[in-house]
Amino acid sequence: MPYQPRATLDNPYGPQVTFRTEDVLPPSAYYVGVDDQLVLDISADYAPVTYFLVVRMLSPEGVINYETLQLTNTASGVQKLSQTMTGMEGYLLSACLSAPGAPIGSSYAAVTLKRSPYLASGLTTALLLAGYISDKQFLSYPTTTPRGPAEGPANIKYVILTPGVGAQWSVASPSGARWRIRGVVCTLLTDVTVAARGMIFYTASAAGDSISYFVPGVTQPASTEYFYSLNPGGQAEFMTPAVSVPGSTEILIENGGVIGANCQSFQPGDQYLKVIVQVEEWVGT
Repeated sequence: MPYQPRATLDNPYGPQVTFRTEDVLPPSAYYVGVDDQLVLDISADYAPVTYFLVVRMLSPEGVINYETLQLTNTASGVQKLSQTMTGMEGYLLSACLSAPGAPIGSSYAAVTLKRSPYLASGLTTALLLAGYISDKQFLSYPTTTPRGPAEGPANIKYVILTPGVGAQWSVASPSGARWRIRGVVCTLLTDVTVAARGMIFYTASAAGDSISYFVPGVTQPASTEYFYSLNPGGQAEFMTPAVSVPGSTEILIENGGVIGANCQSFQPGDQYLKVIVQVEEWVGT
């Protein structure tokens, strides 16, 4: 059944657009059957936020239908969310995913087409959308190029620690997230015990295997307050009481990987007054 053109004014010459009724190419690359499912998967590190998926379908009767799906994240930390849209049939004309209020780089989304029950459960037959979504970036099929979770803009985060007296410090990346360390600053106050403290920054895997060490090359005496800065790609500099520690061009940890400090000759009365770690975060890795 052809889709009828509509006009707002009478046209004495007849319709200006005609539609073929035979040998017509399909209007879309994907025909969605009643046994197909559209699945929305989201990795999010922001809450609360609601994701909206709107799908346009051309039914076998030639009618354009709209289907909508909402998925809300209310939990903090990196969360895995999923919801399914079923019961549709027709040609998939377009799909648009939006996330009002979501910061850049905080949500990675994918929309896939899956077939059930004739194929194995969970088997993906098509990837429609994939990429980072925010209040400034929509994802749209068929115009948006799918991208992996390590591609696209990152979410800039700050981790602030206040360790107790006599405590070293470390911070772990969340499961399902990749961190690129942009910089670390911390202040170390030493007690009166005579000893040469040697600061060492390190990274390690979630299993505790050491990955890298960054050493200032200077020691800190008793009863002093030094300010340390780990700068990826920077140079070693020392001007009492500031110490700049060079790091690799890229410092990456993921899925529970750790960055921290292990001060040699650390005394029970020594204390880190404040630690700030700035990272770029990608979720869904």
